[in-house]
Amino acid sequence: MKYEKKLKRAKEFGKIVTEGELLDRLKQAGDYQYFHPYGCLNCRKAHGKRDFEKIRYVLYEGRYNERKASKLFGVGGGSISYGSIAKCKFCGHSEIYPEPSSLDR
Repeated sequence: MKYEKKLKRAKEFGKIVTEGELLDRLKQAGDYQYFHPYGCLNCRKAHGKRDFEKIRYVLYEGRYNERKASKLFGVGGGSISYGSIAKCKFCGHSEIYPEPSSLDR
């Protein structure tokens, strides 16, 4: 799925935030790691956060369809439920798989 379409769908599930905003919220909640985009499932050329642009996160709000959200964006976090959205620099798609990272990085 192309990034723009996925971002539009994400707005149905909750609030869109930047990585900095997500990290601030996670730190306040006492979490010590988060999941960020790592690889592209479409072209398989992306292998790290540096291979993505327009990285955003959707913070799930209220009642949401967890199964659908997980399929579209993934579900991460301990105390805060969120998913990631990013655009692959190689193919422009947003079919990503995440990798955990420390908040201290």
